[in-house]
Amino acid sequence: MATFSVAKWLATAESSIVPELPPYAMLSALAERDDAMVDSSDAEVIEADVPRSHITNLPTLVALQEDERDEQQQALRRLLRAWCILRPDVGYSQGMNIIGALCLALVGSDEACAFTLFAAALTRLGPDYYASSPEPLAGFQRDADVLLELVCESVPALDPELAGEAASEVFDILRPWCCACFLPLWVGVLPVDCVLGVWELLFTPAAADQGDAPSICNVCVALAILSRCADRLLAAVRDGEDSGGGGFAAYPTLLHETRVAFSDPERLLRDARTLQPTAERLEAARSARCHARHYSLSQRVSRR
Repeated sequence: MATFSVAKWLATAESSIVPELPPYAMLSALAERDDAMVDSSDAEVIEADVPRSHITNLPTLVALQEDERDEQQQALRRLLRAWCILRPDVGYSQGMNIIGALCLALVGSDEACAFTLFAAALTRLGPDYYASSPEPLAGFQRDADVLLELVCESVPALDPELAGEAASEVFDILRPWCCACFLPLWVGVLPVDCVLGVWELLFTPAAADQGDAPSICNVCVALAILSRCADRLLAAVRDGEDSGGGGFAAYPTLLHETRVAFSDPERLLRDARTLQPTAERLEAARSARCHARHYSLSQRVSRR
């Protein structure tokens, strides 16, 4: 079984991703105050999400939830509120609770280390990945756009020019799938060993030609999964068409295939790295999707 070094991730986080984090003791103390500098809407959603932050396929966390549920929830609440104090420009977004729960489990509930890991993971995705303004979840939307742009060349079986209408209908379910997988960083979607493989990719220093650009691990992992299940996904779309359910009838199949596509995280890592685009191709994909989005918007406006 593959092993990944959380200590190495923490060292990378502290040295190059979030080297100037303020002391967690200060942030957590502020987070516990009733008048904490946390937006009221963020505080409300955190309170709702913390009790349901379960990762049922991680034995150590299950045990912690059973024996020390209140303590674990208090730690997670402090961590999430501390993040909102640190980054009020980003605030809280659903999915962060699951990421935070895994961070706490990985470091034995050492809140300070968990917070460093949590802050580094979100930072590696880019400052606007979860931000609510000026464009909500702009970084996530950019990743989803890039995936849609790269699918046809990376997974030719899903090219509508080759596979016809069934492939076009697959595209209709990819964005909601991205939302379910990218925002929680695959926690609760993939087997935990494979989630750790994704995080290994996330915390791997960027290639020289990418500089400090945000990680595109989500895109690479998504391409690896789609390349493994393309044929079964197309078959599910066609079955849905026959039964009158259309392409969206294949969404449960996509979720199932996501869970079972890889049992070996090392294989997932290899495939994801193989499918990683060059910096030039990535920039071209971003530009193409940005142009397509603006063109679509202008068309809708012109029809009004």
